[in-house]
Amino acid sequence: FPQLLQSVGVQLYLAVGMYTLTVFYASHITTLFKDTNPFILFLVNTMGISLLGLSAIISGRLSDIYGQRKLLLWSAASGIIVNGCFLLLRGDTTFYNFALAFFAIALLVGSFLGPIPAHLTRYFSLNTRYT
Repeated sequence: FPQLLQSVGVQLYLAVGMYTLTVFYASHITTLFKDTNPFILFLVNTMGISLLGLSAIISGRLSDIYGQRKLLLWSAASGIIVNGCFLLLRGDTTFYNFALAFFAIALLVGSFLGPIPAHLTRYFSLNTRYT
């Protein structure tokens, strides 16, 4: 039962971060910055999602070197701290602060995404995984 709670917690953290990046930020940036060139908004979104993918690849490799749990704990803890700092900026509507927050969250969610598939396989036996 504790393993099930851990796996649900890990997936919940990942799902909230992925939703925030792919749905909330993408829709919020277009409504908040209506006067900004749409191509610039597209570039920010593309660069953020690309940063997510790149950091997932790098963190997957780093988890092989330093350990999955260490990397997951680091990315989860820093995600809480960084998101808390950006929560203080919620009243600030400058484009550059918004883009910086988007890139930082993309980096942290990507660093969580890298080691998570291998880590979750530890919680379930082969019989459970393929039923």
